[in-house]
Amino acid sequence: SNPSLRTRCYYELQLSKLYTIEIFEKFQAEVEMMPCCFSIGQVHATGPVITYIVKECESGGIKEIKNFEVMYDKASMEIRCTCGGFYLHGYLCRHALSVFNHNGVEEIPSSYILPRWRKDCKRLYVPDVGSNAIDLSNPTQWHEHLHKQAIQV
Repeated sequence: SNPSLRTRCYYELQLSKLYTIEIFEKFQAEVEMMPCCFSIGQVHATGPVITYIVKECESGGIKEIKNFEVMYDKASMEIRCTCGGFYLHGYLCRHALSVFNHNGVEEIPSSYILPRWRKDCKRLYVPDVGSNAIDLSNPTQWHEHLHKQAIQV
């Protein structure tokens, strides 16, 4: 079943069908904060790459305003925000979503919907719990090894 929607933003509807509930609720909070991004101004353009400044009011008051720089490539649909939300959390921040919305992008591009957050994600490996030998060049085995070590602490 899909989670309940809190806005009329299509991005929320789109990802409610794809994301696991845990990651969707975090993404939903970003969608709900989009109205705090009250000004989107283009400051630079080089070919298809446009740089915007997104102003966001903090703590519900206009007194604290933060600026975020968002670079958007209309040709490749690549977007990057100085808050680093996508690279830190794996889902788009409200600043990037606001710029997509400002540019009439109706759906979040699939490149920003990471497979690991999807409901239909297929786990391609099963950790080998019976062996202590690990291949350090294999990132999956290395991660499993570190995880086991961390749990023991």
